[in-house]
Amino acid sequence: MDEMSGSARPSDPVSIGVLVVTAMGPLSMDGILGALAHIGAPTWQPVGEVIVEAVDRLHRQRLLDAAAGDRGDLFAPSAVARAALPKLLDALPLAGASPDIAYKLKVMGLDLLEPAERARQIEALVGHWRGLAHLWQSAEDHCPCTQPSVRAWMKHNLNLARSEVDWLGAMASAGQARDIRAPGEAGLPGQDQNPRRVHSPGSSPGA
Repeated sequence: MDEMSGSARPSDPVSIGVLVVTAMGPLSMDGILGALAHIGAPTWQPVGEVIVEAVDRLHRQRLLDAAAGDRGDLFAPSAVARAALPKLLDALPLAGASPDIAYKLKVMGLDLLEPAERARQIEALVGHWRGLAHLWQSAEDHCPCTQPSVRAWMKHNLNLARSEVDWLGAMASAGQARDIRAPGEAGLPGQDQNPRRVHSPGSSPGA
């Protein structure tokens, strides 16, 4: 299998998002537009023209192919792009504040990963949120402001970070149970049969 060259390696969230949603199942252009609009809402909603350009570029680079079957308007990642998805997701930089599109794509791409890679990705995400929880705890401990609104805001962000750690832990446990319960199921290794039924990361504490 040919490896993806550096010049063809996508690094922008739109292109990687296109590969993620089409790897879950072949999609038409309208399907891709709708999937990315829902995944990024409400904070990240790239305009349709940008998504269409990304699809065209991925197709020219042979990273996105016409899906096999009777319909000619469905897209799916090429074998090269599918093999590179773990590294592409891992390379997306996470924001140091609230959940961003990189975090959402990393989470929603978990079911496209081999079990070991999935566990490693979750561990990295847990480390990210534990680091943020430590920062918010330090801010709460040392901030001289005593106003209730300031304290409530700090506590809110600390609870959000902790809730993401707890939720990722539940995702890890669910993935381990699934791998034990149904090894070797049809489809991608470790892929859930309903990959779009995914928690919206960071939507609210304890969500």
